[in-house]
Amino acid sequence: RGNTKTKDIVIRRELRIYPGEKFDGDRLDKSKQRLENLGFFEEVSYDTEEGSAPNRRDIVFKVKEKRTGELSFGAGVSSIDQFVGFGEIAQRNFDLLNWPRFTGGGQSVALRGRWGTITRDFSFSFDEPYLFNKPISLGLDVYDTRTENRNVDFREERMGIGATFSKAFTDFIRAGLGYKIENVELFDIESDASPDVLLFEGDNLLSRLKAFINRDTRDNVFFPTKGWVAGLSGELIGTFLGGDEDYYILQASSTKYWSFGDPKHVIEWRVRGGVADDVG
Repeated sequence: RGNTKTKDIVIRRELRIYPGEKFDGDRLDKSKQRLENLGFFEEVSYDTEEGSAPNRRDIVFKVKEKRTGELSFGAGVSSIDQFVGFGEIAQRNFDLLNWPRFTGGGQSVALRGRWGTITRDFSFSFDEPYLFNKPISLGLDVYDTRTENRNVDFREERMGIGATFSKAFTDFIRAGLGYKIENVELFDIESDASPDVLLFEGDNLLSRLKAFINRDTRDNVFFPTKGWVAGLSGELIGTFLGGDEDYYILQASSTKYWSFGDPKHVIEWRVRGGVADDVG
């Protein structure tokens, strides 16, 4: 009850207790936690009502929706970027097929721009967390990033488009594959730049294939107070995929959260390592 914009299916697919099952307090709490992690609701609660028989109860989840659209913009001055401005329009509860409101489907979409003396970034992203109402997510990204040669020996522009598919195998484990095609241009190279920079002058097409697996046991994705986030990923950039270069990237990361005191104070510990090298 209480979902005027969000579709019932968006809520039901996050629940971990189902009609006909025995009452389970842990599963109810887990369902409430998953609904809070959507970021669509100010309040989430549940209660029981009289059921169809003396030994049966109806469980009612109650939500209070909040605004999920964002429009933000600003400007500033820093010693590195000098002048910088930014703007973003986003909807975290988007529905591509719900014209003309385009809300309530649990998708997310964002258009961002950042421009300054040294950098210029534009990006568009779209995410469908339950493709065909299955625990399979689809992510799409398009971007154009340009960096001036204030702190390096060259100017660089990266333009790319990518897609990522991932599947939730449990409530905590997700694995997936992604592909990205990216053009990297190095230009206005200084005469005293290193040979490695001069080697890649001009346009280089990178065809990137990525595989990853993550485990996430955080109690809250926005303000975690306990749990782990750990992940492994491997990326292969190859001419056999239609690009100009051959190399690989392997990465591993882990983040742990502890809380103490009341109100809670949180300690975050993070470690990340990786290696990259050419192939062949």
